[in-house]
Amino acid sequence: PAPPGASPALGSPPAAAPTPGRSIVCPPQTVGQRGWVDRLQAAPSIPSLDRVLFELIDAVCALLPESARAKPAHSGPPRAPPTRSDVEAATRLQRLYRTARPRAFREIVAEASPHCTVPLPDIEQFFTRVHAAPSHVTTPLPVPPPAVADTEPLEPSFTPEEVWTHLRRCTDTAPGADGIRYSVWKKFDPGGHVLAALFNSCHAHSHVPQAWKESSTVLIYKKGDRADLSNWRPIALGCTVGKVYYALLSRRLTRWAVSHGRLSRCQKGFL
Repeated sequence: PAPPGASPALGSPPAAAPTPGRSIVCPPQTVGQRGWVDRLQAAPSIPSLDRVLFELIDAVCALLPESARAKPAHSGPPRAPPTRSDVEAATRLQRLYRTARPRAFREIVAEASPHCTVPLPDIEQFFTRVHAAPSHVTTPLPVPPPAVADTEPLEPSFTPEEVWTHLRRCTDTAPGADGIRYSVWKKFDPGGHVLAALFNSCHAHSHVPQAWKESSTVLIYKKGDRADLSNWRPIALGCTVGKVYYALLSRRLTRWAVSHGRLSRCQKGFL
């Protein structure tokens, strides 16, 4: 859908040229997408950019019927499981199976995670201690690596192809406060044209929207004594659009670190 004030005379520009060696081609930009791109690029200040973003989120949510709108994950006491005759539940599972088969399988065969009854102050104290920074350095600092000419891996503008390549690989998980899943963004912004313009505007203003900095943490029960907080796994539910932005920055930084030998030989696990 086009934003208020969008002009049909803008037309649809040709699709972005695919990167050599890749088979992913961005769908052409539509008139509606062009309207949002123009508004995001023209935002003269951070408050105006936030207003456009607020309207964009509203437009994405308005596309969905009430029964299909994503809801944030339930964090209260467990609900009663739906009956087999619950048509809405069956429809939701079918939709989930099409977008995230492993999660659909787990939801069908596994019991729902119970509600954590440990008092909130005890939870905060436990995880604050678990994630506290070490009090001392246990290994000597490495010798600084030689300087390189390419020192700005995060500076180039985001391209629709870069955004769309990542977004196509995203599978639906529990959404953040706005309730928007990755599959909704794929339908609203095929080709990643609007999101690329949004990320570039954030880059230009050196601004990260407040909603992208916030998340809701829920505890997922693993096994063992439910009173032992080490048997609970915390997951943070954040806005999907913010997670796409962070993932693109992370991928750029990782590629730069690998190509310029900035990773320690002792690096293990995730990058």
